Amino acid sequence: MLKDIKEFNSLAVRDYTPKVYDGKVTLFWASADLRTSIDLVEGWRALAGGGIEVHEIPGSHLDIIKEPYVGELAKKLLSCLARAH
Repeated sequence: MLKDIKEFNSLAVRDYTPKVYDGKVTLFWASADLRTSIDLVEGWRALAGGGIEVHEIPGSHLDIIKEPYVGELAKKLLSCLARAH
């Protein structure tokens, strides 16, 4: 199954050309990945015409949807949604 997901992601990346989004982007980023991938955040920043707000979540990309990290993600997401309304 993981191989299928990697293949699907590979095809999606190959066939997609990103465009600038005029609005503000809220990015939830795994702090373990942030230190090693700051250039990826800058890539998002280049596509966010209205600016970018980055929220670091403890753990890695795959960890932030699992306990105990998902609680922090949920808290920050709820806060962002409340401000948006």
